Amino acid sequence: MLQKEEMDQLDKGWTKIMIIWIAMLSSLVVYFVVCKMIEDQLTIIMAGSQLEVLKYALFGIAALTLLGAYMFRKFMMGKIARPVNGSAFQSDIHPAISKYIPVCVVVMAFSESVGIYGMVLFLISKDLVSLYQLMILSAIAMVVFRPKKEELIYIAEQMKSGDSA
Repeated sequence: MLQKEEMDQLDKGWTKIMIIWIAMLSSLVVYFVVCKMIEDQLTIIMAGSQLEVLKYALFGIAALTLLGAYMFRKFMMGKIARPVNGSAFQSDIHPAISKYIPVCVVVMAFSESVGIYGMVLFLISKDLVSLYQLMILSAIAMVVFRPKKEELIYIAEQMKSGDSA
């Protein structure tokens, strides 16, 4: 069981994690709004078979990106939830926070890139359908892969288990 001081550290870190997550999720909204604002000013750069190839390629890359995000998250969660020695708890930041934040940021960046693929397709071809599809897919991935406090607490407890040895 975690001590009160450790839970306070986790709560402070959790606030930072949620701010990062909300900022990255809201960036998708900004991308979408910008696309809608410049829609009338765009000219179609690519059409026909080249566009179809690019569209299939970006949708394939999007699928691989999301698969990569899932695999990275799964691998890293297992890796960071390992016991650490007691000296690592002397800082103001709990070691679980310092290990969990980078994993969350990388996974959110993978998820956000899917929305950027939609933006690229839109800027090249004014393809609103692809923009909607990839932005929604990106937002869903960000919600599915969102940071979870239970995970953070579990990681902190796993790290602490090495302290009692």
